[in-house]
Amino acid sequence: MLVSSGARSVMSEKIIRLEFCFGTRSLRVFLTLVMLFCEAREVASESVALTTYYPSPSGVYTLLIATSNAFLARDTGYLDVGTNVAPSPGTKLVVMNGNVGLGTTSPAATLDVQGNAIISGSITAASLNASGPITAAGLITSTYSDVRLKDDITPISGALALVSRLTPVRFKWKREFASSRHLSGGAQWGLVAQDVERVLPEVVSKDATGYLRLTYGNQFNMLELAAVKELSRKVDSDQVRLDDLEAKLYGARK
Repeated sequence: MLVSSGARSVMSEKIIRLEFCFGTRSLRVFLTLVMLFCEAREVASESVALTTYYPSPSGVYTLLIATSNAFLARDTGYLDVGTNVAPSPGTKLVVMNGNVGLGTTSPAATLDVQGNAIISGSITAASLNASGPITAAGLITSTYSDVRLKDDITPISGALALVSRLTPVRFKWKREFASSRHLSGGAQWGLVAQDVERVLPEVVSKDATGYLRLTYGNQFNMLELAAVKELSRKVDSDQVRLDDLEAKLYGARK
């Protein structure tokens, strides 16, 4: 308000003070509402390290957007997708110790898939292990075999004796294991890894949980081929002996 009196002017000021009183509970509710309704802006140069659930109001981060590189469980942790219990049998995807697991909480290889996989493209792999059947619409080929790429070439010997020490069996997977790995509960044919390890240790490996795995692959195919050749040579040798014996008997009758 401005008041004039001759040559003097006097300014009168009025101060209005507003006071808001919040209790602790009310303040928390107010701050929560502010965080829920405020829109988060993307900042391209921002670097954020998430080390706790706070301050997300719901207790978890429901959306995470990175405008550049994102490092999750970079050091000794793991990335668990598909469940909020870490890690559990309900996990859909786990990245742990450099391995990716689909349907398993303890991936034992760079890519460990427990269950069926549908791949519409091609697969290039040095080795491919599967606990179930592999179905392909096309041909499953090929691998490098050029002699110019190989060293220490030696024939497989004693294959027939090795095959005779292997015992094919019928079995069923234990219910808990079959369920966790999406395996059939019906009758199976195969070998026991502990028995094979005593004969062909190079085809037996151990996973992260200590269970033995068996590689049904090229080694068995080559062993079977070598055993068939040995058996064929044995049959040919026996045939020669029989022919010689028959000739001697026929000559004696004359």
